[in-house]
Amino acid sequence: MRSRQPNRLREVIRRGDIALGSCLYSFSPALIELAGFCGLDFCRIDNEHAWRQDQSTEDVLRGGLLGGLVPLLRVDRDNPYLIRKALEAGAGGVIIPHAKGKADVQRMVEAAKFHPLGKRGYGGLCLSGKWGVDAGEEWMDWSNREQLVIPMVEDVGALEEIDEIMATKGVDGIFFGPADFSISAGVPL
Repeated sequence: MRSRQPNRLREVIRRGDIALGSCLYSFSPALIELAGFCGLDFCRIDNEHAWRQDQSTEDVLRGGLLGGLVPLLRVDRDNPYLIRKALEAGAGGVIIPHAKGKADVQRMVEAAKFHPLGKRGYGGLCLSGKWGVDAGEEWMDWSNREQLVIPMVEDVGALEEIDEIMATKGVDGIFFGPADFSISAGVPL
């Protein structure tokens, strides 16, 4: 059986290299596949502002995996169901909007990680679990180690807890949302 691969984006960051990526607002799996073939390390797939059904999201994630890049899915909101579904469907990580503080971020991590790091429910009949063929402890350990959790700071109030947010165990990085941040600060776009 083919072994699980390390998260390419995590490896690039660990080496101190620059990760190249883009954002995708398209339903086309071929576009994200092409992005991978062109050498991008990751692609942020928007599922917060772009409307996708479950099947089209899964198809776009598969396209990223086929192209050899890490598909990062920005989910619609801090919802354990959406976080779990994204990771089961093959996302190399989740980007979760509007992290307002450490408590929010801790809930995000718990939704993304299996015991003992979190409270993610087991569902191995999925792409990430190789449709149950290889969805035991090794898959759960791989998921905890390789699938990324990236909260988005988009609200002025989050700055009060930014050090705590960044120090939360299980957080792999932070994305900044400048438009919503400006709105929350009362600064016109």
